[in-house]
Amino acid sequence: MKKEVKLYVIVALIIVFAVIITVILDSKLNIKTNSNEFKNDIKAITNRFPNLGNIEKCYWKADIIGGNSRNSTPSPSSYWMKGFLILDNNDSKTIKEMYEWNSLDGTWKPGLDTKLLDLKETPKWFYSEGFNSYIKSANYDGKFYMDFKNNLIYFEVER
Repeated sequence: MKKEVKLYVIVALIIVFAVIITVILDSKLNIKTNSNEFKNDIKAITNRFPNLGNIEKCYWKADIIGGNSRNSTPSPSSYWMKGFLILDNNDSKTIKEMYEWNSLDGTWKPGLDTKLLDLKETPKWFYSEGFNSYIKSANYDGKFYMDFKNNLIYFEVER
């Protein structure tokens, strides 16, 4: 009888532990697995990339790499994020002056459609290795691109 009680307690503790780990991971990532929806949570971006400056608006997507986290064993998951960030005018000017920027080929396009942004001008994209290194920590792989005409950043990262 005592062995059965111990076994039930151990199984219950394992289940509770698995639920707690799942909740912690889901809240830490703050990423829903529906990659068709754009998110506009600025805080989720600034928590991951605090050096970005003042973001006025953002539109981004994210998902778990390699599948749906709700159907797998709780474990740290890799994820991707990509989206657009609209900076305030002063931060955009400061960023332009602080780094050396390379103009990208006119055929380069971001991985998301800019039509959702209702831009006044057609974007002209630039890339700076220095800016990219400053914005993202070593935990992330990916790039940040800048369009100064629209104070717009496009980013694609994985972690």
